[in-house]
Amino acid sequence: MSETMKAMRLYAPLDLRPMEVPRPEIRPDEVLCKVRRACVCGTDYAIYSGELSFVKSGDVTFPMTLGHEWSGVVEAVGGDVIDFHPGDRVISDNGFSCGRCLKCLAGKPHLCGRVRSLGTIRAWDGAFAEYLAIPERHLFHLPDEVSFDDGAMIEPLTIAYSGVRGIELEPGETVLVNGAGPIGMLAARLCRIAGASRVFLTGRKPAKLEAARKFEAADVLIDTSRESVADVLARHTPKGKADKTLECSGSTDLLLQSLKLTGSGGTVAALAFYESEIRTLPIDQLVFGNLTLRGIGNVSGTHEHCLALVASGRIHPGALINGRYPFEELKQALEDMKLKNDFRVKWAIDFQN
Repeated sequence: MSETMKAMRLYAPLDLRPMEVPRPEIRPDEVLCKVRRACVCGTDYAIYSGELSFVKSGDVTFPMTLGHEWSGVVEAVGGDVIDFHPGDRVISDNGFSCGRCLKCLAGKPHLCGRVRSLGTIRAWDGAFAEYLAIPERHLFHLPDEVSFDDGAMIEPLTIAYSGVRGIELEPGETVLVNGAGPIGMLAARLCRIAGASRVFLTGRKPAKLEAARKFEAADVLIDTSRESVADVLARHTPKGKADKTLECSGSTDLLLQSLKLTGSGGTVAALAFYESEIRTLPIDQLVFGNLTLRGIGNVSGTHEHCLALVASGRIHPGALINGRYPFEELKQALEDMKLKNDFRVKWAIDFQN
C-alpha cells in the first residue's frame, strides 16, 4: 500500500496546490479513512479566497487542507479502536476535542477550549485529500441505507437540526427561515417534518428558490427581491408574524428584521456567519416582546439523530447537490462557488478510489 496520497494543500489565500504528501499515520485511538465524497461549503471558499474573518484574525493558519463535509470508508484502525473495522462506511464530526477536559467529560465536546475544526479553524487537515485520520470518538457509522452523497451532507444537516431543536418548535407553530442556501433549505424541511403548520423560506435567487421548491423545503417561498416578507406574513398569519424564526442567511439586516417579524414569546436562532457587529439591536423590542435570541454553532450529539432521519427516508440532503467535480478540479469548483452563485446550491467532489 502506498505511503503517500494526493491532497489539495492551501498555502495562502488563492494558493491551492495539488500535492503528493505522506499518508496520515494514525495513533492508537484513530481511524484511517479513505474519502469517497466531499462537499464544498461556503466556508471553504471564504478561507480559499481569504475573505473569512478567521483568516484575517489568524485563527486559520497555513498550510492546511480544506474540507469538512465528507463520507468515506475505513482503511485501517489503531490498536485501541473498538467499534470500527476496515470496510466500514463512515462520516465524522467536524470539531475534534481534546477528550480530557471537564467539558469533554461532561458530554459537551463542542465547548472544549482546545477544539480543532476539520479543515477550517485551527485546522485538523480536512477532506480534500485521499485519506483522513479521525479519532474514534468523533467517527460515526454510515448506515447502508444512507448514500455517500447523503453522508457528506450530514454535517450541514446537523447545523440545521441544531437550529430547529434550538427554537423548541412546537407542532402547529409557524416558522420563518431566512436564507435559501443548503442550511436554510434543510432547516425549513426539518421544520415541516417536526410538525410546523406553515414554513416560510426567504431567498433572492430564483434558481435557488426553485431548488427549494423541488426539495419541498417550505410551504411558502418568498422572493425578497420582489416582495416584502412582512407583507407575505401579513397575508398568511393571524398577526403578521411567525412564532419562531431561523436566520440562516448571514445578513445582519435580516437578523434585525427577524426580531420584528417574530411574535411575542418567540425565538430567533442565528445559524450563520455574520462577521460583523450590530450596533442598532432593538433591545426594547427584544425585552418587551419576551423574545429569545439564540446563537447556534457547532453542537455535538446530533449526528446519530440526523443519520436516523436520513436512513428512514424522511429527508435526503444529498438531493441538494447540483454540481459535481472530480477531485483534480477542486480549484475550479472553488472558483465556481462565486462565478456560479446565482444557481449553485451544493457542489460535490468525487474521488476515484
